Amino acid sequence: MKKVYVNPDVCMGCGLCEVYCLVQHSRTRNLIKAFRREKPRATARIRVERYGALSFGFQCRRCTEPLCAYSCITGATYVDGDGKVAFDENKCIGCLTCVLACPYGAIARDEARGLVARCDMCDGEEIPACVRNCPNEALVFAEFSGAGATPGVAEVASNGAEVALVLDRPGVGPDESRARRDETRTARDGSVAAPGGGDF
Repeated sequence: MKKVYVNPDVCMGCGLCEVYCLVQHSRTRNLIKAFRREKPRATARIRVERYGALSFGFQCRRCTEPLCAYSCITGATYVDGDGKVAFDENKCIGCLTCVLACPYGAIARDEARGLVARCDMCDGEEIPACVRNCPNEALVFAEFSGAGATPGVAEVASNGAEVALVLDRPGVGPDESRARRDETRTARDGSVAAPGGGDF
């Protein structure tokens, strides 16, 4: 299954992935109208995290054990026949249970509509808008078989630490990934500083 991966070594934190994600999910799909005229404004499904020298675009990780789907009380978030995490916004009541359940904080709250907004990989598009419009090609839409399959590309946790590609391996969930992130975290200067100082 293809996912969006990030290469933090070339991400400059410009935020264009957020901009084009919002436009992709707007009613008009027009840059100016999406930001200046549409009410309510669409919500980006990706966000840019910045920690000192490290920055990266971050969105739904398509977990093999999707706690968001398991916790959804209406069935709005579910695992489809292909094993992918899917979302039916018509069933969403905005209870935010999935937001609380996601170990990565990857589900956005759509306050204007009282729902949640989650990455759908730009369903129907060959390449997601965030990947298509990244000027440095820091985002990659690909399928990897395991850790180290593509040097320089890594899963990234929401706290800024890199995580090995263990999420693609059957039976390995976010808890194990979190435990192993110390082994794989890096930054341009060789360390990752937590917000406000200190370490993870």
